[in-house]
Amino acid sequence: MKTAKGIFKKSVKYYLNAKESMTKRLAKFPKGSVKKLILKGKGYYYLTVREGKNVRKIYIGKERPVKLMKEIQKRRALRAELKKVNRALYALSRLKKK
Repeated sequence: MKTAKGIFKKSVKYYLNAKESMTKRLAKFPKGSVKKLILKGKGYYYLTVREGKNVRKIYIGKERPVKLMKEIQKRRALRAELKKVNRALYALSRLKKK
């Protein structure tokens, strides 16, 4: 029984550390999404960001912002991983109650 408790504690500690690390890394990436708006036949790129209840569009330029789009994609992938970690922590908390 002691072995199972030790494994359980290590698992919880691992996932809590992973969650903290991912949360810090998420803060470094830009939020929002890049949208291309066509105005008067010309394409312009905007960063769409939510600020509270409002949605704000920030002008980026006429050129496709490849670097920014990659950073946003990395953020999305990291958020997906964070969801998995949160699910694992939830499952472990449910096991602890039994």
